[in-house]
Amino acid sequence: MHDQRLTTRLINYWESIKKERDIPPMELFNPQAIDDLWQRCFVISVRTDHSKITYTYSYVGDDIKTIFGSNMVGQKVNSKMVFTPARKMIEKMDEAVTMPDPKLLDGKFVDENSNMIKYRSCLLPMGHDKQNITDIIVGISWTSF
Repeated sequence: MHDQRLTTRLINYWESIKKERDIPPMELFNPQAIDDLWQRCFVISVRTDHSKITYTYSYVGDDIKTIFGSNMVGQKVNSKMVFTPARKMIEKMDEAVTMPDPKLLDGKFVDENSNMIKYRSCLLPMGHDKQNITDIIVGISWTSF
């Protein structure tokens, strides 16, 4: 049986474009290849300034905008973002930058409408090599209670 789980499909796609490289370059990523999942994804740009890493939302899918309550494009990822699992996500982003392979994360949070959101996500580092991570693609599936 073909596994339809979002995280499995995204990791399989990441592996298919990675091929023999340490990590796939962002230029090879084609959102149309995962079109049915793309609205449940966001992309984080990774920048290093004076040895400090910053993360900025560069793309946010429509489904993500709905669950997080806003379009965060252009905003820095902040561990104090109330309605997102940001603190845990930042820890996984830090791991993905230092050990660039797919990372899985699951958990729960309460959204702005007081709904309990249980989620499963994967973080996929993209870049030129293990020392030059430029982006992290994050896919999330969730259930709201």
